Amino acid sequence: MKKTIFSKIFGGYILIILVLSGLILVFSFVTVRNFYIDTLTGNLINNGITLNLKVKPLLKERRFEDLNLLVKKLGKQINTRITVVDVSGKVLADSEEDPDNMENHKYRMEIREGLAGRIGKSIRYSSTLGREMLYVAQPVIIEGETAGVLRLSLFLSHINNLFKTLKYKIFEIVLIIIIVSLLGALIFSRSLSKPIKERSEEHTSELQSHSFISYA
Repeated sequence: MKKTIFSKIFGGYILIILVLSGLILVFSFVTVRNFYIDTLTGNLINNGITLNLKVKPLLKERRFEDLNLLVKKLGKQINTRITVVDVSGKVLADSEEDPDNMENHKYRMEIREGLAGRIGKSIRYSSTLGREMLYVAQPVIIEGETAGVLRLSLFLSHINNLFKTLKYKIFEIVLIIIIVSLLGALIFSRSLSKPIKERSEEHTSELQSHSFISYA
C-alpha cells in the first residue's frame, strides 16, 4: 500500500514538473530568439533611416552607378547587405551582387511592404547567397511619392550561433530547477503518503477487529 500511494503521488508530481519544464524551455527559446530578432530589426531600421538620406539624391538624379558604388562601400562599413530597388522591382544597387544579374524583387514580401509606404520585414533563405537572412525594407520617398525601396539585411547565422550558446545555459538552469523540484516533490510525497498510510492501516485494523467480533 505504501509503495502504491507514494508512487501515485510522486508520479503525479514528476509529470507536472516535466510538463512545466518543457513549457518553460519552449517559451524561453521562442522569447529569446524573438527578442534578438526584434533588436536586430530595430538596428536595421535605424541604419536605414540614415542611409535613406544618402540614397535619396542619387536615386532622384538616376545616378545608378554611383548609387551601386555607394551601397557597396557602406555595406562593408556597417557589415550589412544593402539593396536598392525601384518601383518596378528592378534592383538598382546591391552591396554584395551585380544588380544586372539579380532577378526582379517586386514580389518579395518586404519589398511589397516598402512599395506600399510601410516598413517591411521578412526572414527567409536567400537563394542568391545560400543562407538564412533577416530582411528589413523601407520606402525611399521623393517629393511625397515612393520612388523606390531601401532594403537592409543580415545573416541569421550570427544570432543562431549565439542562440545555441544560450540554449545550453537555459538547459542548465531548467535542469537545476527540475532536480530541486524533484527533491521537493520526493519529500512532500513522503510526508503526504505517511498519514494516508497510517490512516489506511488504522482502518484495516478496525475492519479486522469488527470481523473478529462478528465471527466470535
